[in-house]
Amino acid sequence: TWPKEKLLVQGSTFDNETLDKLDGLYEGSLKIKRAVVLGGGTWIKNQQETEEYCKRNGIDYEVIGGMPYGAFVEKMSHHSKLVFHPAGFDTAPRITIEAKLLGLNLDLNENVQHKDESWFIGDREGAMLHLRDRASNFWKSIKIT
Repeated sequence: TWPKEKLLVQGSTFDNETLDKLDGLYEGSLKIKRAVVLGGGTWIKNQQETEEYCKRNGIDYEVIGGMPYGAFVEKMSHHSKLVFHPAGFDTAPRITIEAKLLGLNLDLNENVQHKDESWFIGDREGAMLHLRDRASNFWKSIKIT
C-alpha cells in the first residue's frame, strides 16, 4: 500500500485548450430553451430513465451524443439546461462539468457525487478557476523521493 502522504485526489483535470474552448463557447453561444440529455452512453448514464423523467416533468429536451468532442460541446452550448441522472455513482461526470462551464442550468440526481463540492456549487467563474489550477496544483504537491 502507498503511504497516506503520497496519495492525492486530483479531481477532474481539463487542459487549458479545452477550458479555452468551453470559455469561448460560453461567451458566444445563443441559448435555446431546451435541455440536453446524454445519448449513446453506457447503462450508468441512464438515458432512457432520464428521458422518462423529462417527459413526466414537461421538460423539452434533445438527446445528443455519438459525435466528435468539439461538435458535442458546441451543440450542448446552445441549450439552456442539462438533465443528467446516472443510474449509479458517477464521481465526476465530465458532461456535468462541461455543462456548468457552458452556463447551462443543471438538473442532477444524487449519483453525481461532485455536485455538492464547494468548487462546483459556486459560480461558473469559480469552477473555471478551480479547474485551471488542477494540473499545476497536482505537480506542485508531488515530492519525488
